Amino acid sequence: MSSEILELIQELINQPVPFWLLLIVLLYAFKEPIINAILYLLRSIKFFHRKLVARKITKAINYERKRLQYGGKSVLSKDLKIKWVKSGDARSILKEDKVIVFARKYEDIDKTIAHVAYQYVKKALLPMARRYVAKELMESIDLIIIKSLIRKYSNAIIYLEEIYGDQIESIRDIAAKIEKIHELGYLTRILINQYSDLKQLFPKEPTSEIRTETKDFMKLVYRLATKSPEEDIDPIFPGRHISVALVLVGRSEKLETMGLEPYINFIKRNIRRIKDFYILAAGGNIAFAKLLINKLKKEIPNLEIVFTDEYTALYRGIRCKTLCALLRASFEE
Repeated sequence: MSSEILELIQELINQPVPFWLLLIVLLYAFKEPIINAILYLLRSIKFFHRKLVARKITKAINYERKRLQYGGKSVLSKDLKIKWVKSGDARSILKEDKVIVFARKYEDIDKTIAHVAYQYVKKALLPMARRYVAKELMESIDLIIIKSLIRKYSNAIIYLEEIYGDQIESIRDIAAKIEKIHELGYLTRILINQYSDLKQLFPKEPTSEIRTETKDFMKLVYRLATKSPEEDIDPIFPGRHISVALVLVGRSEKLETMGLEPYINFIKRNIRRIKDFYILAAGGNIAFAKLLINKLKKEIPNLEIVFTDEYTALYRGIRCKTLCALLRASFEE
């Protein structure tokens, strides 16, 4: 019996097909006229099984990438297409609005999806802007986004660490900070959103100044995401390429005694030097945040509401409703 037949029989054994098909192969294995028909059948089963696996992985990743959004826009807007290869390392190419991943189909689907998700994110996430983000920071963001895509495949996380290898140790501390930011929903809505605007610099070469700015901005968002209720931080980031103020609506006692005027005055004072104002709130303070947005809309006409997202997030260890809104200043006279 040829090695091709043996290989295809083994493939058939591993597939969820009726036992009688295998029996036919065994009974007629040496009958030449039937062998060609059986080979065709086996190849067809193998082909359709690979199609099925590709469709399953694509569907799983598409479902998860729709969750990674801000203002109804996914941070992974590129469609995924999988092409199977027999050997070699996985790779991917960006072709128009699609990422094509060339990967091996392993027996363990968790291993396969880990390789596919890794290659997909490396091309689909911030395709024009990623070169301007500090290298270890971008790799850490990639890691957290990939984990989000494969979160339902527990063993895939283990395989992912194998793919990253020693590199994962060098980014573990930064990745832990990105994970904290992601728990609050700020990774997609604030960090990636701001880094996406760096595509306007393309095709200029990245500079150390730009990359340092991306790191410093991440540190500010992390401080805000992890600060205690009593802690005060400077919410302004007046960078050359990233110009942001993080307006956290909190401290109910402050709201009760001073109302929303301090927030409105803060934005009015800084509107000429800051481009983007993020209004942030959680739990019972969301109502005050919405009221603030409405007041700002009326009092400052050159503030555009880019998006307002309400979602559930982990805020100070408690899962609750959270709000993140982006207001952008036009700077027009």
